[in-house]
Amino acid sequence: LIENTTLEYDIDHPLYLRGKNNQYVNSHFGNSSMFDDDPHAIFNFSGDKTRWYGSIMYLLNYDRLSNVVPMRAFEDLFLNQELLAKGPDLTATYLYEYAYAGMFSGCTALEEVPQMAEPEYIDGSVFEGMFADCTSLTEGILLGPSKGSVGFLSPSRAYRAMYIRCTSLRTVKTNFEYIPITSYVFDAAFKDCIALEDISWFKVNTTDIRGEGCFREMFTNCTSLTYVPDIQAGTIGTSSLSNTFEGCTNLVTAPRITANFIGPKGCFEMFKNCTSLTSAPFIGPINLYTFVSGKLTAATQCYEN
Repeated sequence: LIENTTLEYDIDHPLYLRGKNNQYVNSHFGNSSMFDDDPHAIFNFSGDKTRWYGSIMYLLNYDRLSNVVPMRAFEDLFLNQELLAKGPDLTATYLYEYAYAGMFSGCTALEEVPQMAEPEYIDGSVFEGMFADCTSLTEGILLGPSKGSVGFLSPSRAYRAMYIRCTSLRTVKTNFEYIPITSYVFDAAFKDCIALEDISWFKVNTTDIRGEGCFREMFTNCTSLTYVPDIQAGTIGTSSLSNTFEGCTNLVTAPRITANFIGPKGCFEMFKNCTSLTSAPFIGPINLYTFVSGKLTAATQCYEN
């Protein structure tokens, strides 16, 4: 397509789009810098709500649908397209860095998460901000590499801010057999999702939570949460659980957190402003203390107000 091309379509005259030998379809590449200072969507819809059918991979190469999404291939593709009600199917299973980052961010009319294949491989930041500010979504999906697959190479920030400010989101489906533990992997993933009620899938049972900031602000201001599963970890790393449940004002009972070592700010303000808690959270067997730099130090400010 030529830049600034206008195409008309309706329910009786759908528009068919396809590409040939493309490595990406976004506004970032093709500039002097890989990172555009003013990111914008490739498509701008007007008129009635738009629904997209078929695989997104047709935009890369319609002759031979690839199973691989290259780095940044669809980053910010539909950014702030408020008329997009249905997104294309996401059929590839090998997803490289930033493949879908920000892809549907700001699509306030998006009614459901697009059909998404279970990945065999994901790289860092692959879903970062993918559905940020999609205020019509009621159900989210979290997918990780399937059992026996290649798995993570460098999944840092993989789900960072994925559903941030999705204010209608109530539930989440996932295929996780375990919760991934790595740096900032779920940082602010559901922050400000004020309708989120069920996180029974959030089951952390591991010897170590060493990834810095891995659950930082993950459920901050999720004011509809009333229950959180217990957390078991031999080690809680730097900032791993900082502000995780801050502002969850309807949380009545804090999860039991089993840990032998907590790093700097490992649980910093974890339950800050959880005003419905009736008792202090138990973190043990150390119970709010941790051995840092050769001395016993209180793990302060785990909760306030």
